[in-house]
Amino acid sequence: MIPTVMRLRIKSPEFGLRLWIPLFIVWLLLLPLLVLLVPFLVAIELVMRIGGWRYPVFRALALVVELIASLRKTEIHVHSSSSRTRVDISIL
Repeated sequence: MIPTVMRLRIKSPEFGLRLWIPLFIVWLLLLPLLVLLVPFLVAIELVMRIGGWRYPVFRALALVVELIASLRKTEIHVHSSSSRTRVDISIL
């Protein structure tokens, strides 16, 4: 399942920020782009097969989707001791 929400938290002595960024809106905005790219991907696949190359374009696309899906439950923590600033990113 692809990630749906990203939580961003920035904390410093002077400043604090918490954001919930809905990634499902990003995926919905990218969906029409993917639909527009499918005919080009089919054409590339046909040209590559006619030319004798065996690189499966649609398998590569499936691997990209699998890579995006594996980002779920990723947490990134960055701490700066000099400025006492902390940045936390969680992908849910």
